[in-house]
Amino acid sequence: MTELPLAGERLAISEVPHTKLAAWLTARGEPAYRASQLLGGIHRPEVGGFEDLSDLPARLRTDLPNAFRFSSIDRSH
Repeated sequence: MTELPLAGERLAISEVPHTKLAAWLTARGEPAYRASQLLGGIHRPEVGGFEDLSDLPARLRTDLPNAFRFSSIDRSH
């Protein structure tokens, strides 16, 4: 089972299970549904980083890179 990052570690966002991401978000005052927004958003073709997820609050887009590495599927194949 994948654990959330420890101090100094950052998991790739695509490796974080939905339930753990929802818990991380709610602990920061965000609604749990943001996990679906985030995990769905990283796979959109126009998204190259957290800053491109314009449907998420700016504060959250700023906080995400401190906790997670941006990762998505490879669309070049």
